[in-house]
Amino acid sequence: MGKVCQMTNKPLLFSILLFIVLFIAGCVTSEPTATPTVVDVAVVTGENTAVSTTTPIPTSTPQPTPSATPSQTPTSTPTLQPTPTATGVFSLPSSSIIFVQDNTLKQWVPQTDEIKTLTENVDSRPKYANDIAMFFREITPEEDEALIIFHIPTQTEHEVFRTSTTPLARIADFSLTISPNGRWLAYASAKDSQTLPTIFVHEISVEDNQLVVSSPILTFVTNSPWSWPHEQFYWATPNELSWSDENGIWLADLDASPIEPIIVVQPSTNTYKMPSLNPSEQNAEPSTVYTKYFPHEWSPNGRYLLATEEFFEYGEYRVIERETNRILKIPNSETGTVVEETFWLNEHSIVHFDRPKSLHIWNIDFDTEPQLSLAKTITLEEEFWALEDQQIVDNHLRFTYYGSDIYLYDLDLATGEFLKMPMNVPLSLKVMWAPNAQFVFWSYTEIVDGERAERIYLTNLKDGSIKNMENIFGLNSCCHYWHE
Repeated sequence: MGKVCQMTNKPLLFSILLFIVLFIAGCVTSEPTATPTVVDVAVVTGENTAVSTTTPIPTSTPQPTPSATPSQTPTSTPTLQPTPTATGVFSLPSSSIIFVQDNTLKQWVPQTDEIKTLTENVDSRPKYANDIAMFFREITPEEDEALIIFHIPTQTEHEVFRTSTTPLARIADFSLTISPNGRWLAYASAKDSQTLPTIFVHEISVEDNQLVVSSPILTFVTNSPWSWPHEQFYWATPNELSWSDENGIWLADLDASPIEPIIVVQPSTNTYKMPSLNPSEQNAEPSTVYTKYFPHEWSPNGRYLLATEEFFEYGEYRVIERETNRILKIPNSETGTVVEETFWLNEHSIVHFDRPKSLHIWNIDFDTEPQLSLAKTITLEEEFWALEDQQIVDNHLRFTYYGSDIYLYDLDLATGEFLKMPMNVPLSLKVMWAPNAQFVFWSYTEIVDGERAERIYLTNLKDGSIKNMENIFGLNSCCHYWHE
């Protein structure tokens, strides 16, 4: 909506303002509440995992990707058109946003509407955690890069190494991580794809307002080469680093002295019979193949690992207790890992999206015998084939769905209240939920005069008001991060 000009005709001015108020009021009315379906408690007990089967490999059936067609389109659905709010006052978030523009790391401070320049020569997409930003800086064009750790509050930095002077310089982006509390830096490095990777861990601290990065407190040569999907790290807790290889799932307690990585989840002993894929060997005896566990997400307290047990192109979700290796199967979770359809609600509960219309909340109990108790099933009012950009805050599940159109959704897991927010933008939508869940920072890319332009907006989810942020972030910023 354009800028309202000053006018001396008071009746006309009153009519225009009344129209604007009525328009905004119609835009922010919530969609009718969906009634959740609550089922009786069911119990699923643990099974003996060392079971062989002679059943041929189940073939995963490709799921269709229909558009998100609601059975009824409520007229009260909030309309999040990419148009700035015309109320005159837009409630701003308390958290700042870190971003990169023209190879410079910057910070937008909403309270003062100030843009701070933090550091320059940022030549890769930063990774963030708590008060830390990590990125590569080019030292010699196409020859030498330095890994930089940057502390946002003090604006001090530390160069960890340079690729030209580090013997093990081959580091993949997914093998580089910072702990959620910003205290630990970990990466795996190798000379080439045939060399056993070495894991390095450094401690990050601040002394006298100066960032300090220790020499490696852990140097660990892995027992087998890393290859997809093994080559990445997971944090069991903010101080416990986890990774997987052919030998099992490892964990290193970085607060221990000495630090001794151990295997906490043993490899699977389950097998299946795999017939030959060669047509000329169809009568041959099927070969015995072991399934494999692939980490998905540790529980908030680090006691349980949500993983998939996979063979060939088929997988099922499991909950594994790390101290005992006892295992529970998530029912009806035969969907693989293409989309993250199962995730932690809290330390003892799992949310499982059973496509296309059901959400199951399972309670986990390993204190007596391993069992899952179905606490609730919520029947969604629309069909979905994937949930994206998930966030759970204060028992609310927020996600994005990409069908024929793009929508943001807010689902109250306690009451089943379901809010649908159409975006009306191209499919290049990027969503970043605020830590307090009141705001969503979103953008999409379009071509302007032959150049890519990033259209950026901030939406207050309480009233649906929208603020155009291009005057703050420009058209060429990236790598945005909410910083509290």
